[in-house]
Amino acid sequence: MTYDEFKRSAKGVTLAPLFADPAVVAAMEALSRRGAPAVEALDEAVADQVGHLDDVERQQVGRWVRDILAQRGWRPVAKKRLSAGRSFVSGAVYAPVVRARTAAAETVGGSTANGLARAQALLREAAPQIGTVDAFLADRRALWGDE
Repeated sequence: MTYDEFKRSAKGVTLAPLFADPAVVAAMEALSRRGAPAVEALDEAVADQVGHLDDVERQQVGRWVRDILAQRGWRPVAKKRLSAGRSFVSGAVYAPVVRARTAAAETVGGSTANGLARAQALLREAAPQIGTVDAFLADRRALWGDE
């Protein structure tokens, strides 16, 4: 069963409102922030609404979670077991893609322009300490008596 076939199946149609529910999507994001599998937000509802899912159907639900979270700027970073899952044994943990870029920008000053200015200032301060290759080789030759 393909992903699209699953979404059109009776179980997929039954589960579609869960994926459209902002509270469920927020719960998936909250679980990922805590380092738990996002699919845990759906576990009880899936068990109650559609009952048993076979392996392929569970994979399709996981793919659906990935698609929803990817649209919101999240990417899978790990796979973990659910603590007490009824429908799922394990699932992906997601991390926001934007957070990594934002953290990098904050580290160098908050924006690209600020980061560039700080990097240039650091290079100017370090330049007298760096020296040239020729100076380095001359120092080594003098130290070792090779000259």
